[in-house]
Amino acid sequence: MITIGDIWDYTWLQCQLSGEGDDNPCVTSEDAEEEARQRSRTNVDFIVLKDLQVERSVGEPWHTVQWYDPGYCGEEEYPMLEGGTCKGQNDDNNDDGIERKWLFTVNGELVPTITIPNDTAQIFRIANVGATVTYNLELRAGDVLLPFQILTNDGSAVGQDADSGFISDGDLVLFPSARLEIYLDRGLICATLGNACDGSDISASLEVTKWECPDGDPKSCADLWPIGKIMNINIEGLDMSEPLQPAGAELSDVIADLNPVDESPTASSAICSDGSLPGAVLNDGEFRTIAFWNGEIDKEESFTMMTDMTPRSEPQAFDVPEEMTQEWLTANRFDEFNHDRLDLCIAANNVETWVIHNISDEFHNFHVHQSKFSVVEISKHGDLTRDTSPNVSHDNFPIPPGAWIKIKIRFSNDVVGKFVYHCHILEHEDKGMMSVIEVLPNGD
Repeated sequence: MITIGDIWDYTWLQCQLSGEGDDNPCVTSEDAEEEARQRSRTNVDFIVLKDLQVERSVGEPWHTVQWYDPGYCGEEEYPMLEGGTCKGQNDDNNDDGIERKWLFTVNGELVPTITIPNDTAQIFRIANVGATVTYNLELRAGDVLLPFQILTNDGSAVGQDADSGFISDGDLVLFPSARLEIYLDRGLICATLGNACDGSDISASLEVTKWECPDGDPKSCADLWPIGKIMNINIEGLDMSEPLQPAGAELSDVIADLNPVDESPTASSAICSDGSLPGAVLNDGEFRTIAFWNGEIDKEESFTMMTDMTPRSEPQAFDVPEEMTQEWLTANRFDEFNHDRLDLCIAANNVETWVIHNISDEFHNFHVHQSKFSVVEISKHGDLTRDTSPNVSHDNFPIPPGAWIKIKIRFSNDVVGKFVYHCHILEHEDKGMMSVIEVLPNGD
């Protein structure tokens, strides 16, 4: 994993040192010295999540499987990980002479241990670099969920602090390609643990936990990944004297691009590469429509998308048939990816608003190349998604079955040309859940 710059370029504990910014600068030399001291006592570690399905014949070396199988560990609900591994469904009886394992690695290891030394805070920079598995993670000490503070989301600082609602003891949901940076405050953890915070070491863990689907049925919205511990976290010497020490993060410049001052939408005089005209500019309150659908038609699997450039002011109602037909998909302009087909053509230097529907019965996540976006609204069925504060920018965002999200996104003249938007689950995009966008130059 490649990171650019330093965590302290946009984050601080009490104040920003000279040259770092003016959101919360250190006022005195004593403040600056204390900030530097506290940073020196803050570990910054990477957590790179990567699952692998591997197999071997007797006497042969291990190799990754050719085709990913979500049922690799059998059909039971939520197979349990043991040592970061679950056995392939044929491993016990070995009918075909092939040994199978599904490995859930952290930094290339199975269940590694990270120690947070006494009097030391912790920042984790987490990335899901797997292709298909979505991680629903919890930080736990026994039965207690440990609190954390989100500093950045998908590489953009969130511009929030501990007093702005970003302290969480819930799940960390990371779809493929998602990144989060979180801060573990010793004082906050100690306050959560209560009497267990008695000066002794705390044995904690990072665990993959169950999905919670909107209808309560875990089989209704996603493949059922194995669950269990994937990393040990040893927190040394927590006691009740630990002070609360929230961190701060400087608001990303991406947000400013989504909220232009005194700027009206403008049309481009350029023509799309397929000879068509670009979509009409959006007025205040208008948006374009994108939708995902996947499922079976006559026992054949299908992954499709549709894009409607027509400006709308109300989300579209999709009358999805219980038994999907190709005729319905064609009539509603759903199709599989074709790199020669242009699905969306727009003018640069405008703020676009899109409503993205998931009309299928499993989770998808939306990703667009070349720019980040903010999520400004979610449907009533989308309450399992991540934060929708306007001060948070994303480059992918989960959409539960039957839900929609409304996003704002700005394409500048620096990113004109053709690229794609898609579901970032590799199996889904590879099988057709991807579309082509062209952004035309506009203005200066």
